[in-house]
Amino acid sequence: MTVGTERDDAARDRKVILAAATGLTPLVAAARPGENTDYLAHILYTTVRADAVDCLHTARGMWLDRIRAGLRALAAPSTMVAASAPAFG
Repeated sequence: MTVGTERDDAARDRKVILAAATGLTPLVAAARPGENTDYLAHILYTTVRADAVDCLHTARGMWLDRIRAGLRALAAPSTMVAASAPAFG
């Protein structure tokens, strides 16, 4: 693969992530008003990307239940996050 192609792939990936997160932002804002919804939308989108989940599961050895629990804790209202967040160490 050439450097130009890698750069093109990275630019395409950024556009896809930006478009997806931009679409999620109003939904996150409705669920968690007053929080940094643009950031949360980006994090939620990248969390559910198959390649990110696969990396956490296979390369980092995380159980799928742990990944799901982390996503639930991130998506939960902020008052519930501290109580339900799994220990990631």
